[in-house]
Amino acid sequence: MKKGLFSQVAILALCFLAGIVQAGAQCAGPMSVPILGSGTGSSLSAGETHIDALCPATNGSATISATGGTAPYSGTGTFPQLPGTQQYTVTDAAGCMATVMVTILVTDATPPFISCPAGQTVTPPSGECTYTISGTAFDPTSSDNCGVASTTNDFNNMASLNGAVLPAGANVIEWMVTDVTGLTNTCQITLTVNACTQITGTIFWQGDGVTGVNNVNVALTGEATDNDVTVPAGTYSLVANTGDDFVVTPTKNPPGGMFNGVTVADASAIQQHLTGSNLITDFYRLLAADCDRSNNIASVDAALIRFGLLGIPSALAILNTAGAWRFVRTDYVPVLAGPYMLDNYALFSTHVLTGVSGSVTDKDFYGVKAGDVLEEGFPVPGGIADPSLKPDPSARPLVWRVRDRVLQAGEPVELDFSVVNFTDIAAFQHGMRFDPAVLKYEGVSITTTGIPMDAAGNFGAYRIAAGELRTLWSVAQGVTLPGVQPMYRLRFTALQGGMKLSEVASFDPAILSTVAYTTALAPREVQLVFTDYKNTGIFSTDNKVDIPNTGFDLLQNRPNPFSDRTTIGFILPEACDAQLRVFDISGREPGIPTKHTRPATTKWCSGWKNSRQPACFFTN
Repeated sequence: MKKGLFSQVAILALCFLAGIVQAGAQCAGPMSVPILGSGTGSSLSAGETHIDALCPATNGSATISATGGTAPYSGTGTFPQLPGTQQYTVTDAAGCMATVMVTILVTDATPPFISCPAGQTVTPPSGECTYTISGTAFDPTSSDNCGVASTTNDFNNMASLNGAVLPAGANVIEWMVTDVTGLTNTCQITLTVNACTQITGTIFWQGDGVTGVNNVNVALTGEATDNDVTVPAGTYSLVANTGDDFVVTPTKNPPGGMFNGVTVADASAIQQHLTGSNLITDFYRLLAADCDRSNNIASVDAALIRFGLLGIPSALAILNTAGAWRFVRTDYVPVLAGPYMLDNYALFSTHVLTGVSGSVTDKDFYGVKAGDVLEEGFPVPGGIADPSLKPDPSARPLVWRVRDRVLQAGEPVELDFSVVNFTDIAAFQHGMRFDPAVLKYEGVSITTTGIPMDAAGNFGAYRIAAGELRTLWSVAQGVTLPGVQPMYRLRFTALQGGMKLSEVASFDPAILSTVAYTTALAPREVQLVFTDYKNTGIFSTDNKVDIPNTGFDLLQNRPNPFSDRTTIGFILPEACDAQLRVFDISGREPGIPTKHTRPATTKWCSGWKNSRQPACFFTN
């Protein structure tokens, strides 16, 4: 029994040692691990054979075998394995174990497939020199037996050319495809963008030859089309992306801008030209005078200006059709067929370009405002361009006089317009605004015999419902009317009472500029003066019965406000001793009144200097 017990202990000890050795066993090589002391007289070892994977995401296989030890074994057989290294363990019947490491590699050596579309020549859209790719028509097709990891190009470094902007010329683009194993392949596509022609120029206001004309639409036609609108400097830029024959045409017909700078004086200038008293010899002014664009100057052109200013719809329709501006190539040399004929507009209103190669510059035009014979219409906001065309402040203004009154609801109201300083006047115009809620317009009648006037030809009541009435008159030769002259009468019905006429009616330059002109077409200031005779008995106490006009009138001082000097106008009914007295705001008379005997006319008295001493003088 002792011997047998010793044998069992020895066997257990050997197995224990074998287990220790097995647990610490190292692989002799990548394919097998020898195991010593299995208890059977032979060692347990594990072996393997394997098949590598084709692609990273596919399986290879590992076949695990065992030798030695005590059969049967567990952990042997053939197992699928993804690429990479994995440890396998086999165990024999005695519980002894052996391990083996298996590494599966990827064997793919086939590069991915890629194919680029055929190269093409493309034309940019109208007005552009670049071509923007839309869609995937220029992207390649690609594939791979293991899978495509990425496809990029060297133009925008993206997976698609969609949205890429190609410049003019040949664009060689290389595409690269990379598969999941890192293998690559490339292809190229050449996209040629047709070169463009840039056409630039400036449109100058002919009035000074320097100022640009803003907001002119410039169109390119012919073998390519484009449009641009001039900036305040008058410059434009057009792009032709195909062809070599083009036409450049500017146009401008702004809404509401037909009469910028156009006044009744322009009609007088045309009338003077037609009568031969003052011929227009400048080609550009003749062009402005041709309001209906008929290639000749006629009385209808003056009539169109007058009727257009009066707001007559038929005249406005003709003017709108003809256009508000005319344009002339700056390199055009005018040839006048006579004082009343113009060259055909097609000869000078466009730039015709043939056989263009490369960019074209300096295709400039002069802009002429239709109807603006005197060249008063500045092409940008700001009013009259030439200061010499503004009314002379030293000249006597044309003064319109209307008797003021307190309105009574329901009563007829007559506004008798008389005029003072009508000296060498060839034209005048003004727009009156009244409150249509207070006054209802009934009509107009002519009270003068000194100049030819009529209700239909000199008054525009087309916006009378809005409280607007336009009045103008023009002749070729200026007229002088002495003293105070009645001119016309406006008839209204008062819809409301309790307010003065001067509070609801006035001249408004927003309707029509308030100005008059001499034979030389020099502008004159125009004033509207409401004469209030309440304190001199001109009205009865109940304000209903008019008493004859005494003829005295004190006009508005000019300028007002002022710093050290102003001018005061007054009207006398006849030659008499006149005394002008000036009072300060507290009612004190700062100086000695000035007394003079003067004829019956308008006098001008220069007011008070800072010394507060009288400094009056009279001028005829």
